[in-house]
Amino acid sequence: MSGDTDRPAALSEDGDFRRFDLIFTSVKDTDDPKVVTITMRPDPRRYKEVEVDGRQYWEDTHDNVLYPRPDFLAAIASQFSERHLCFSLPQIRNAAEYVESRIPCINSALSQSSGDAPAHEPFPERHVPNIRPGTSHFVILSADIVGSTRLATTLSSDAYARLVRVCLREFAAVIWGFGGHVLKFTGDGLLAYFPEPNFTGNHDLAIDGAITLQRLATDAISPSLGRAGLPAIQIRVGIDSGRAVVEDLGLGCGTPSLDIIGAVANLAAKIQATAAPGEIRIGQSMLRGLHVQWREICEPVTPPQDWEYQDRQGEIYQLARVQWPPSAPPPTIVLGTTPTLAPTDISG
Repeated sequence: MSGDTDRPAALSEDGDFRRFDLIFTSVKDTDDPKVVTITMRPDPRRYKEVEVDGRQYWEDTHDNVLYPRPDFLAAIASQFSERHLCFSLPQIRNAAEYVESRIPCINSALSQSSGDAPAHEPFPERHVPNIRPGTSHFVILSADIVGSTRLATTLSSDAYARLVRVCLREFAAVIWGFGGHVLKFTGDGLLAYFPEPNFTGNHDLAIDGAITLQRLATDAISPSLGRAGLPAIQIRVGIDSGRAVVEDLGLGCGTPSLDIIGAVANLAAKIQATAAPGEIRIGQSMLRGLHVQWREICEPVTPPQDWEYQDRQGEIYQLARVQWPPSAPPPTIVLGTTPTLAPTDISG
């Protein structure tokens, strides 16, 4: 480890997580609807064939890693044996249409006083997450209204309450629409999580949800606030992924109170705090878990001078910003299984 060893570590023992992006093609259907034969090949947007010292490799051009070509697909295929594959489709399939559909509901909600019933919920049948105390993998998203203290001191109590209530309800609906769940509301924002089993695919769902949050704030909530005589808002979003522990913090009072404890939950909030208004920032673990189509719209950013978080190698934990709206559509298939393969780093 290099650097100041007293700096907090950003990654736990799962920090070596790597995603593999493959293109799958169905080659044979059978009479059994549960059985399908497929071929798979490395996605050329991410991998290229190279020769090093007379040996053939697949080079991951995003993570700068070499994989021996003869063993690459065989090692990945072995991971599929007797495993369930998870494919999670978001309920929000078209962000632009969804945002447009929410405008009448937002207008209605802003016309109500704080004690009135909420406007139409877009996903009334959302399921309650089944998380229990123990260790698991999560994608964590933190969202915050920029300048909320200024809004609270310049608006009347009722106006500020209406603004926050409408924003947080709409934000929560987007989280649910992409398979996530709200862990807690933070007064002027929220902390959300995307649980297993689809840990790999949750990286893509969280990014898609974050972009939809920004579109919602810009194209629906802010114009509706203006029509109601209230100031427009901007939000910051931070996302990271990794292993964390679910703890019951009810402290023996008889009422369960589950919370997610670990570096990933803290980092998502810290990353969010570094973002500019209207920006989405992610940590290096989150970046590593994204499909190549999402990685292509991410760009590195320099952490602030007081950023003290490190990866497992003692290097500064890197951040990236998501350029939105994306120029490419989201991935058409995300398989929630992560092959474990010992990579050989490129040297020289």
